[in-house]
Amino acid sequence: MLIGVYGSGSGELDPKAIRLAKELGEEIAKAGYGIVTGSCAGLPHQALLAAKSCGGSPLVGYSPAINIEEHQGEFGYPVEGFTELVFLPEIFKEKPKAFRLKARNLYSVERTDACVFIAGRTGSMNEFTLAYDAGKLIGLLEGCGGFTDMAQEIVRKLGKETGAKIISSNFPRDLIRKMGET
Repeated sequence: MLIGVYGSGSGELDPKAIRLAKELGEEIAKAGYGIVTGSCAGLPHQALLAAKSCGGSPLVGYSPAINIEEHQGEFGYPVEGFTELVFLPEIFKEKPKAFRLKARNLYSVERTDACVFIAGRTGSMNEFTLAYDAGKLIGLLEGCGGFTDMAQEIVRKLGKETGAKIISSNFPRDLIRKMGET
């Protein structure tokens, strides 16, 4: 199973959220699953690096860039830890940065079998709505603040059924175990 890990990729990160992201990556690797991220820094990258330290693979990053130079330069994104980096097609070169970030989200969510969210802001909300509309298995690592602590209420208020299954927990091991049983 390939699990997308989405959440806060920049800004000030809560030390608790960083610790939980690392635990999440370890649990994903221990379960024998691979990770897909939006190739950014922050919490998803912490999870990916932790999975790598436990022998996890594949570790795939979807970049909003069209090549490695742009990935590291214009976007300032990391390259360490990934077993594969996927770039946008050349046709995206002239598109605004915000558009390219959203295109990357679509490609990365499509590649996953399930998605896990930890903290997060509007970019994570975009990835969540893509996963939700696609009927994916979704895990919410709650108690970290950000979007994940609001996601279930938003879904209830919108009242749209898509077939997505949402599982939540405050504990990475519990969350990955429950997702594996689904």
